Amino acid sequence: MNRHTLLISVVDTQNPHIDITQLQILCKQQDKMAISLVTVSTAPNSEHNIHIPLHSTTGFSFKLSIEYALKVGFDWILPIQCQDLPTLIQNFGACLQCLPTLDEAEKILIGYRTKHQTSVLFQKRFWKKSIDDFYSPIKIFRTNWFKNIPFQYNEEKDFRDELTIQILLSKVLFATLPIESDISVVHTVSGRVRKLFWEAQYHVWGVFYKNKFDCVIDNQQYSLKLGYASSHTYVIDAVKDGSKVVDIGAGPYGISPYLLDKSCDVTTIDMFDIPEQFKKVKHIIANLNETFDIPLEEYDYILFLDIIEHLLNPETFLAKVSEQFGHKKQKLILTTGNIAFFPLRLMLGMGYFNYGKSGILDKTHTRLFTFKTFKKLLQDSNLKITKIRGIPAPFPKALGNNFISKFLLWVNLSLIQISKGGFSYQIYVEAETTTTTSYLINEHEYQK
Repeated sequence: MNRHTLLISVVDTQNPHIDITQLQILCKQQDKMAISLVTVSTAPNSEHNIHIPLHSTTGFSFKLSIEYALKVGFDWILPIQCQDLPTLIQNFGACLQCLPTLDEAEKILIGYRTKHQTSVLFQKRFWKKSIDDFYSPIKIFRTNWFKNIPFQYNEEKDFRDELTIQILLSKVLFATLPIESDISVVHTVSGRVRKLFWEAQYHVWGVFYKNKFDCVIDNQQYSLKLGYASSHTYVIDAVKDGSKVVDIGAGPYGISPYLLDKSCDVTTIDMFDIPEQFKKVKHIIANLNETFDIPLEEYDYILFLDIIEHLLNPETFLAKVSEQFGHKKQKLILTTGNIAFFPLRLMLGMGYFNYGKSGILDKTHTRLFTFKTFKKLLQDSNLKITKIRGIPAPFPKALGNNFISKFLLWVNLSLIQISKGGFSYQIYVEAETTTTTSYLINEHEYQK
């Protein structure tokens, strides 16, 4: 059985002569892993040193170490500053003993000296999870974890702090190990790190997109908005019990479990598969930007929830779908973002038009709509609109289900009564099918 490989990268941007003799002895004395030990310094390139230019930052050196580990194919990497070598040497045996015991899902081993109560509270305030020792000098990573983490966008001066925030954002499983250290422990969170926390939270809320904080696997960033006034709540309430429903562009989870509770017969369609544990209905994998030929005549409700804006050509798509609409009255429910939402107008006035991972300016949106343009799209597709309403911003999703989010939701709903176009976060439309000329011609040709 092959031993796991570990790269220990010792970084010192000031001193070209790093003394790693004691660490080398420890590496040779152990037999648990195949360890490669390199230094990253201004010294010339050699078998055991990666040369960096003068005045390089620690963040640059850490980034270089990770990219080197990925290129060579190490299983694990431990980048560490030269000043933290005594702590590593002191806890070397415990770390090596712990690594092989980790579950495959655990991607990181973090050593902690003591719990930073202030830091922990601050982290949980944002992400409901925390790393006890935010500034821990020992963090050992499975190298493959970095393949899904945009660490290359991290600022060099904040590289390690941003990497720790990426651990929290990615929701990766990590293990902790108590370690001993003679280095004084920082018990608070610096102002700079607090600022990074807010930047990351703004990204999560979809206010300001940051590449470096985009740590969520594609299509996993979408979640249901339930328990308050939202698109999903409105749709579930609108669908009658026992109906036959197709949810087009359902996403990884969708509202199908809640429709099943209403005794509905549900089919979902999406370009991505659904995780096995959520497969409770018939699921069809289809790329909506390609030829759409899935029959829809049998369904009572056809749902297009936050999907029209993802299509390359929604006019052509809806025109093609409408060819199936015949004598049977079918109900369509559609939702999309409102690009005229007041905060977006305000941001545009300030010079910002910042795409994000989700929200109205989701970076995968190819088309943007106002109430008027969305209404015209549906009317041009031979649909009879029966109801239009505005949807407030999902404050409970962003802030948690608390007094503040409920108050903001109430304010938003009140403003929507004044101006749907200006204060609606999303647009909600119910429409009925009408018999199209294409359907009548096809019906005639079939009966000839």
